[in-house]
Amino acid sequence: MKPIEERNKKEKLQYIENIIESEDISSNVYSHDLLILLQDKDKDIKLNAINAVWEIPGLKILKVLKKLSEKDPDNEIRIQAIISLGRYMYELDNLITDDQIFSEYEEDDLPKENLVATKDFLIRLYNNPERSVHEKRYALEALGFLGIDKIDDLITEAYNSNDALIKLSAINAMGKSGNTKWTDIILKELHSENKENQYEAIRAAGELYLEEAGRDLLQLTYATDINIIKEAVWALGKTGYSEAFERLDELTMSAEDELQEIAEAALDEWYISSGSYNIDFDDDWDDE
Repeated sequence: MKPIEERNKKEKLQYIENIIESEDISSNVYSHDLLILLQDKDKDIKLNAINAVWEIPGLKILKVLKKLSEKDPDNEIRIQAIISLGRYMYELDNLITDDQIFSEYEEDDLPKENLVATKDFLIRLYNNPERSVHEKRYALEALGFLGIDKIDDLITEAYNSNDALIKLSAINAMGKSGNTKWTDIILKELHSENKENQYEAIRAAGELYLEEAGRDLLQLTYATDINIIKEAVWALGKTGYSEAFERLDELTMSAEDELQEIAEAALDEWYISSGSYNIDFDDDWDDE
């Protein structure tokens, strides 16, 4: 097989697709090739490679992503690299909360100092007036994984911003934070006349497992916008809302294939979130 740098564009793109679809993506098997592809001269190859590194967070890849997000001349490349840095904030959050890094990789471990430096890098990026609004908003979303006061302050500031896109990303970051302190805002935004804000609030309610949002999400499964319906169904399953079962069960028989699949997955999630999978196996054995 030809070395990755000697393959043509079609072969490289196919290789990246194979990586994404591989069951072995969480290993470091592909790290070396991805490092090369991330620095390819072709924009499409770089973008696809960036999308493939989410499950392979290593120190060398982190350094390349930071370089791309800061210095690549193409705005789309910079934005996608910034989004991918969110994976490292997820790792840092694990480190902060559980005093360890959940890494399955034998090389390119992620030392705390590198993750903290990446957090600081994203904060500087967000505060940099020379960066585009899209770069700033996705930096905020990447930081959203961190449930720490300094980031909460940025989210609050962004939510109160006059910039609609920055506010939208603040709602997104609330969902990523895992912090229910944002409950009142999320519940309010579920009724927003701004459909994008409403959509992000629905997703945030699901990510935060907000049972308090159950009634509103149930109503939104009857919306006229199919995208709102699908997102509401997904989020409703996450909440474990006691009155959600009948509606979710009904939607598992939807004529719309994608909605049916989402409802089936949501129903499975509902069983877990509602505690309905708690079966006393001792009693079952005693009955026998």
